[in-house]
Amino acid sequence: MTVPRLWSYVDHTQTTRPTVVFIDIGTNDLSVPTYDPLTLAQDIVDIARCFGDYESVRHVSISEMLRRNDNRRPNFNLARMETIMEMRWLVCEDPNIHTCHHRGLTQDWQQHLREDGVHLNQGGTCQYIMNV
Repeated sequence: MTVPRLWSYVDHTQTTRPTVVFIDIGTNDLSVPTYDPLTLAQDIVDIARCFGDYESVRHVSISEMLRRNDNRRPNFNLARMETIMEMRWLVCEDPNIHTCHHRGLTQDWQQHLREDGVHLNQGGTCQYIMNV
C-alpha cells in the first residue's frame, strides 16, 4: 500500500465506524528515491489525523517502517529513520495518535527477511503480528 492509495480508502473506512485504526504504509513510497523522508512523514501523519477526526475513532497507530535491503533507494534505512523520527515529532503531543515500534525486528533484522531482502519471512511475520 502506498500513501496515495490509502487516501482512496479513507472515506470508505469511515462507513465501517472503526474505533482503532492501524496504518502500515511508507516503505514502498520511500523506495522512490525522489520522495523526501520529511514529506513522507507529514503525508502519513496527515492521513492518521484524518482518520483521527472520525467520530468513532478513539486511537490511530502508525506502524514504524521496517528495515529492508532496498537497492532502489541509496541509504534506504537512513531515510527510513528520518521518516520515523519526523513522524514521532509530529504526533508527540497528540494523545490519540502514536507510532508503533516493532520489538524483535530491529536487531538482527536481516534474519527476518526473505531472500529478496524486502519482505518478511514466516518468522518475521509472526514477530510483526505479536507487536501489533
